[in-house]
Amino acid sequence: MSTIEVPPALPEIPELPGDAASVETFADELLRASTTLDDLDTTATTTSTIDGWSGDASDGYARHVRSVATDAGTMSLTLRAVARAAQGYGDELLRLEAVRNLLETDAQDYASRRSTLLADIAAGTEDDVPELRARAETLARTEAAVASDIAAWQRDVEANDTDMLDALARYATLELARQETSGGDPADAAMTRPGAPGSGATPEQVAAWWDGLSEDERLAVIAANPELIGSADGLPADVRDQANRILLDNDLEALEGLEAEGTYLHPDQQRRLDNARAAQAALEDADAWTDPITNEKPGGLLHLYDPTAFGGDGTIAIAVGNPDTADNVSTLVPGIGTDGTSAGTYTEAAGNLYDSARLSDPGSTTAVLMWIGYDHPSGPGDVHTYGSGNAEAGGERLAQYVSGLQATRGDDQPHMTVIGHSYGSVTMSYAATDHGLGDMVDDLVYIGSPGAGSAGSASDLGSATVWAGNASRDPVVMTANNGWINAGGLSQGRDVGEDTFGAIRFQAEHPDRNLGDLEDQPSQGDILISGLATGAADHSRYWTPGSESLFNLGQIIVDDDDEVLRAGYVHDPWYAGPQDPEWGRTPTPIDPNRGPDR
Repeated sequence: MSTIEVPPALPEIPELPGDAASVETFADELLRASTTLDDLDTTATTTSTIDGWSGDASDGYARHVRSVATDAGTMSLTLRAVARAAQGYGDELLRLEAVRNLLETDAQDYASRRSTLLADIAAGTEDDVPELRARAETLARTEAAVASDIAAWQRDVEANDTDMLDALARYATLELARQETSGGDPADAAMTRPGAPGSGATPEQVAAWWDGLSEDERLAVIAANPELIGSADGLPADVRDQANRILLDNDLEALEGLEAEGTYLHPDQQRRLDNARAAQAALEDADAWTDPITNEKPGGLLHLYDPTAFGGDGTIAIAVGNPDTADNVSTLVPGIGTDGTSAGTYTEAAGNLYDSARLSDPGSTTAVLMWIGYDHPSGPGDVHTYGSGNAEAGGERLAQYVSGLQATRGDDQPHMTVIGHSYGSVTMSYAATDHGLGDMVDDLVYIGSPGAGSAGSASDLGSATVWAGNASRDPVVMTANNGWINAGGLSQGRDVGEDTFGAIRFQAEHPDRNLGDLEDQPSQGDILISGLATGAADHSRYWTPGSESLFNLGQIIVDDDDEVLRAGYVHDPWYAGPQDPEWGRTPTPIDPNRGPDR
C-alpha cells in the first residue's frame, strides 16, 4: 500500500513548577510578617525618645532605635512587595493550570485519533489511501496547533517564573531593598484620603475609597492597618477576611508562644487567647463546610475579629458562603450569654441555615453570617439582660454592619434577611426602628424572642416582611408582654407571636420539645419554672436539623414565602392568660434533606 505520513505523537506536557494554593499561603505568611515588622517600626519610632532622659546616652539610644525603625520599615515594605509578587505568581499559576487541563484534553483527543488512524492504516487497502491521507493531513494540522499551544503555555510558565525571580532580585540585599522602598509606605497616603476606615466615613464612602486604590495600595493598607481594614464596614468580604486572618494568626503565634515558654498569662491575655482559639476552630469549621447540593466547599470568611472588644468579650463574624456574590444573604444576631468563645456554636448554626436555604432553592446561591458584634448581656444574672441599653447600642452597630454588606454590592443587591435570636431580636428591633434596618433588608425574623423592644407593632419596623418563630415551650418567649392586662415584669416588649402584633408567625416546634407530654397548656409561671428546670432546651434548638424552624428559616432566606409553614397566633383573652394554639399541635415531621412530611 502507498505510504501515508502520520504526524508524530505529541510531547508530554510538563507539570507546573508550583501549587497555587501553597503559593497563596506563602504570600499570606509574608504579609503577616510584614504587619509584624510594620508594628516594630511604629513602636521603635514612638519610643526613640524617653521623657526625663537626655544627654549623649539618650542621643545614642535615639539614633540606634531610629535606625532599627528604618530597617524594620524597609523590611516590612520589602515583604509586602514580595507578597504582592507572590500573589501575582499564584494567580498566574491558577490560569496556567486551567490552560494545562485544556491542553491535556486536546492532547488526549489527538492521541486517540492518531491511534485510530494507525489502526485503520494497518487494516486498509490501496483503495483506502485517499481517505486515509486526508485524515492524516487533518490530524497533522491538529498536531501543529496543539504543539504550538503547548509551546506557548511553556513560554508563559517560564515568563511567570522569570517575573517572580526578578521581583526577588530587586530586594536581594538590604541596600537594594532600601532603594526600592525609598518612596515610603503607600499605605500612609492611602489612609489619609477621604473615606478611609477609621475616619468616621459611611460604609458607602469606605467602599468608594477602596475602589479608588491601586492593587499595591490595597495590599499596603491591609498589611499596615489590618485592625482597621478587618472591621471596616463597606469593604469586600475577602479583604476583611485577609486582614482578620492576619490578626488572628498574630494573636495565636504571640500568645501560644508565651504559653509554650511557660510564661504567666494575665487573665486578659488568657481571655484573648481563648477567643482566638475559638475563632480559629470556628473558622476551620466554616472553611470545611460542604454544600448539600454540590458537595463543594463554599468557603468560610472571617468578617470581623476583635478578641478584646467589650472588656474582653470580643467580637467576631464568620460567613459560610460569600456575601459579596450570593443571591441570598442572611445575618444571624445572637442574644445573651454570647461572647467570642461562642463562635463555634453560631458558626454551626450559620452552616445549618446555609444548608436549609440551599435545600430550599438549589438554583440560587446563599451566604449566612453569624454576627457577634455588640455588647451581649452575659446572662440572667446580668442586670443589662432586663434593660434596653445594650440592645439600643447594638442596634446601631447592626444597622451599620448590614449597610456595609450592601455597600459592597453596589447595584447588585441580594435578597437580604436578618434573623434575631433571643436578646438579639430586641437588638434587631432597635436597629429597625431607630436606624432604618427594616427599610434596608427584605425580611426581619424574630426567633425565641423575649419581646419586640422598641416596636409596638410590625408596622413600626419599616418595609421589611416581619416573621415570628417562637416555640410554644420556650420559656424566654413567655417573658414578653401579652395584651394590656397580662404584662410580664421581665418583658422586653410585645410578644411578636401575638395576633395583634402583625408579624407572620411560622411553625417553630422541635420534635423533641420540652414538656411534650403535657396536653393542656399550663400557666406562664409553670412554663417558666418547668422550662428553666429543663435547661430551656427549646430556646437553643431553632437551628437543629429536622426542626420546623430551620426548615422555615431556609424558605425565608431564599424568598420562598409560600412554602413557609404558618402557625396560629397567641391570643390573650381578658378572662385568662395568653393562649398559644401551637401548644397542642403535633410538630410537623421534617426530613432534613427534603422538607416536611405533609
